[in-house]
Amino acid sequence: AAIHDASAAAELIAERAFLDKLGSTCNAAVAVSAHTVGEGLHIRGLCLNQRGSAVVSVSITGDRLNAEALGVALAEDALRRGAGALLGA
Repeated sequence: AAIHDASAAAELIAERAFLDKLGSTCNAAVAVSAHTVGEGLHIRGLCLNQRGSAVVSVSITGDRLNAEALGVALAEDALRRGAGALLGA
């Protein structure tokens, strides 16, 4: 029988959507963490410049069924707050 954890899947989808929207690479100073809370999903993201002297911190909470959209919305918020400049985009 297949094993599927809906909470873990939602967390993974949200985190990947955040990273993909930012165009993040292995060399980028980006962190993201998603956690389910009941039927909800809370995501926190950080973008730093290479020296760590500037940071953009963002978070969002919503329905875990909208995990991908939440991850994208969080990345868009980070970009509006200047993450692109920190990451060299």
